Amino acid sequence: MTTLRIGMHVRTGRGLDRVVEEIRTLGLNAVQIFTGNPSAWRSAPVDAQATAAFKASMKALDVNPVLSHAMYLINLAGPNPSFYRKSKDALVSEMTRAESYGCRYVVTHVGSHMGDGAQLGIDRVVAALSFGHRPDTPAGEQGGAEEVAHDGPGLRFVDDAAPQQVPVVGRQRVDLAPVGVERHGEVAAVLDPEVAVE
Repeated sequence: MTTLRIGMHVRTGRGLDRVVEEIRTLGLNAVQIFTGNPSAWRSAPVDAQATAAFKASMKALDVNPVLSHAMYLINLAGPNPSFYRKSKDALVSEMTRAESYGCRYVVTHVGSHMGDGAQLGIDRVVAALSFGHRPDTPAGEQGGAEEVAHDGPGLRFVDDAAPQQVPVVGRQRVDLAPVGVERHGEVAAVLDPEVAVE
């Protein structure tokens, strides 16, 4: 029998001990957190003692999965080479931080192609996700790409005149291997209901 997992995004800015208490109080068995500052390129160093206690608490409370939401600054679809490189580096950093917190998934917004065209943006996202999935990624750690999909299943670049659909969202896994993503783990597309509502 499958256990229904109910969770939400929980603020971590007040400390991981308070996060654990909030999860316990709300009776959550899945959770999403930021492991750093979502609005800045740099975050405070990971506190090994606090994250070890957090991981132990998540296991004791049967909270699974624990997801990390990457910083909002990442733009894997954009044409600016410097910003793109910074975004790829940030994604890898987010995956490393997530592992420290015991997060099984890392969720990121894929960004915008900035008027450069949907296909070029998609190609850059695919290349970045290949970069983000390091060969040494632990078997349980996966990445997720999220983007707004206002007009049905799929991911799209919302500012494009003719939206380009990228595989489906929902319960299916997205297989990006046919479009060039090396498989060192799984990439799943998820729909963020908060940003999908108009």
